[in-house]
Amino acid sequence: VYINEKIDLVSTCCKKANNIENIAGLLYSAIVNDYKKSSKTPENVVSSLVREKDKKIAEEKKVKEKENQ
Repeated sequence: VYINEKIDLVSTCCKKANNIENIAGLLYSAIVNDYKKSSKTPENVVSSLVREKDKKIAEEKKVKEKENQ
C-alpha cells in the first residue's frame, strides 16, 4: 500500500506541476512534509502545496511592484 501511495503522489505532482522544475519542488515538499502524518490523500497534499507556492509567488510579485514604484 505504501509504495502505491508514493506512486500516486509522484503522478499527482507531475499532473499538477506546470513545468519540470516544479515537479521536483512539489515532490520534495510532499515527501518532506510526509502526508501520512496528516492522513491526507496525495491529491490534497499536492493541491495545498501548489496553493502555497502560488501565494508565495503572488506576494513576491507585490513586493517587486512596490519597490518599482
